[in-house]
Amino acid sequence: MALRQITVPLISGYDIGVGVDYATGDRRGLAVQQNATTTTGSDGTSGMLRIQRITSTSDLLEQFGVHVEASYGAFFGPNISARFDLGSRASVNTFQLFMAVTGELEFATLSIDDPQLTPQAALLRGSDPKLFTERYGDMFISALSRGGFIYAFMRIDTKSESEAEDVAGAVSGSYALFKGEADTAFHKQLSRYAGQMAIDLRHEGGPANTTVANKTDPLDLYQTVAAWFNALQNDKSLAVAYDATLSPLSIAGGGAPLNPAALQSLSDLLVNASRLRNTALDGVGQMNHILDRPAEFIDLDGQRVASVQKNLNNYLNDIQTIGATASRAINDAGNPSSDNTIGFAGIGKSLFGPDYLFPSGGPLIPAVMPIPRIIAYTDPDYGGDSMIIDIGRDLDSAAQNLLIGNDALSSLRVPSGSAVRLYEHSWFQGAWIDLTADQPSLGTFDNKTSSLRTYAAGAIVPLTNVVSLWLFDRGANSNAWFHFGIGDHGLPNQGRMQLFSWLVPAHLQLELFDGAGQGQTLLDTKLGDNPAIYEDVNLHKPWLEFAALTVSEK
Repeated sequence: MALRQITVPLISGYDIGVGVDYATGDRRGLAVQQNATTTTGSDGTSGMLRIQRITSTSDLLEQFGVHVEASYGAFFGPNISARFDLGSRASVNTFQLFMAVTGELEFATLSIDDPQLTPQAALLRGSDPKLFTERYGDMFISALSRGGFIYAFMRIDTKSESEAEDVAGAVSGSYALFKGEADTAFHKQLSRYAGQMAIDLRHEGGPANTTVANKTDPLDLYQTVAAWFNALQNDKSLAVAYDATLSPLSIAGGGAPLNPAALQSLSDLLVNASRLRNTALDGVGQMNHILDRPAEFIDLDGQRVASVQKNLNNYLNDIQTIGATASRAINDAGNPSSDNTIGFAGIGKSLFGPDYLFPSGGPLIPAVMPIPRIIAYTDPDYGGDSMIIDIGRDLDSAAQNLLIGNDALSSLRVPSGSAVRLYEHSWFQGAWIDLTADQPSLGTFDNKTSSLRTYAAGAIVPLTNVVSLWLFDRGANSNAWFHFGIGDHGLPNQGRMQLFSWLVPAHLQLELFDGAGQGQTLLDTKLGDNPAIYEDVNLHKPWLEFAALTVSEK
């Protein structure tokens, strides 16, 4: 097997020319002469900030510079890097929006252009190749990147997958700090999620006290990153080595690996172990999110909660199995007599009993699905204030449960399979429209909604079977709304009334009479909607005075 050059996050004890064990990432003795040259990198006058949507632990680790080919060995044992530590604890799941934020300033690269073994290493290589490998490993640190690296993740509680896609699309990319694009991304797109996110940040180089004070505020994150870049640009003494390039010792005269077939097999197992571990970490994130917020999922009764908890335990068992299998493979490396065929399933059975299957964690069947919800916004393009509406709820500004306000609705998120009917007036009266998909703007219905009904697409929406009348209430000596249903007759204990405005659904008929008895003169048989309201208690005309009414279907 020909070992390949790889770049890894710097681990404590790594230095130029130092030998490294390929399997474990452990530091060995000084193997290569430290005749390194320095290549100047960025002058530090600009820093690039990268924002990227994350959908898996592997995605996050890649953004942090922890590639799957280099996240074995050291990352199952004591040499675990801070970047892997943060990425593995992010609890990535598909129900929330995850964004990786990374920035890098590389001032210089220290590299060995013509690698040569140290005299001691060369002597040992010639006399005892096995001891040479034990003492110096099979890789060496051929280059160090010097400057600084800052990295963070944001876990954002967006209200829907559509909203998450829009936010990710609007802010993902590379930005020059201290310029308008980055400022806009954080201030315009992300600031509205302050208090609805969790932020965790780490850094290598720069001021030692760099931290995000408010871990729920994206503007605090932006200001912290900008301050870190600014400090590092102005004071290069704050720079550190943050990435190490590992090259095979064979290019320095160290010879080929003693057992290339075994090393290839070990490499394949550890890379596979890294992928399997990351998948299991994703499963842990999924299950923990469901258990933390059971009210947000459909039909999550006690039995279903128990199945989620069992699946979480299965994922944790898988992670333990993967680690144990990788550790055994590393310990057995280079030992021809060892049995390397036992694999993940065999190790798992030795840990958890003969019934254990690998992998034991997996998708829930049937799947646990989030409860679909409609989201109402006060601005077009899903901006401004918002409220989440469960399917099946009816909201009315007159009842004060349409929390975004009367005549304030400008855009809607409508999940697949759901629908909403918007009404021009309160009490589900007046002109209406049905919507079954996301609406970035409402056109002629913008800022006209006073009540609404939500329902499953295809369901029959109940008709509004009441008329609403704005009448002068003699007892209260003020105007008030009165509501009458089909079959209602008269106005008990009210006497003659003054009618100022009315709301009559198209399928109903309202009749007014000038006397309470049957057969009295009919005042009006064709009252359509007249929502204009006159609130003056002095009762200025126009009004209709009547003594009785009937409501019927046309």
